[in-house]
Amino acid sequence: MKILRLILLVFLTIIILGLIVAAFLPSDYHIERQTTIQAPVDSVYSAVFDLNQWIYWNPWTTMDTTAQYDFTGQGEGAYWEWDGEMLGQGRITIVEYDANRMIRNELVFEEPQHMVADDIWYFKVTPAGTQVTWAQEGELNYPIGRFLGLFLDDMIGPDFEKGLHNLKNYVEENAYKDNASG
Repeated sequence: MKILRLILLVFLTIIILGLIVAAFLPSDYHIERQTTIQAPVDSVYSAVFDLNQWIYWNPWTTMDTTAQYDFTGQGEGAYWEWDGEMLGQGRITIVEYDANRMIRNELVFEEPQHMVADDIWYFKVTPAGTQVTWAQEGELNYPIGRFLGLFLDDMIGPDFEKGLHNLKNYVEENAYKDNASG
């Protein structure tokens, strides 16, 4: 009986310590990556603003061959929905934009776990081309989400890097074709 009480006491102590530590962890997160694309800002902006084009460069579309996609509209309120075995179910909706400068999307995951985040894009003309910054930020639930937040950059950052690499290749190839035909 003493062993059982000791085990229960140790277990409760670990839970209480975990809850205390979680209270001091950040309650929100921010992930950001950037690249420079050798193409006019309007070409780069269009590839992100037109959600129909995401299928060509988004890093997650090749991860789940079972996924079904639905696109609708242009501009504010336009959205891209997905439903797949690996990707789960979710939607990204354009909620704000400033042409050739910024796009803010609301990202909602319904399954496997409900989560809401901001997906933000910044575009800046530089001498080397168009600098593109892809960021995501949101709140972290207490207590489990706050511990998960410690690993989010390492979990999602590489996908952002892959997506930016894909976007760069997609836009540069299509900008070259557009220039060659014009």
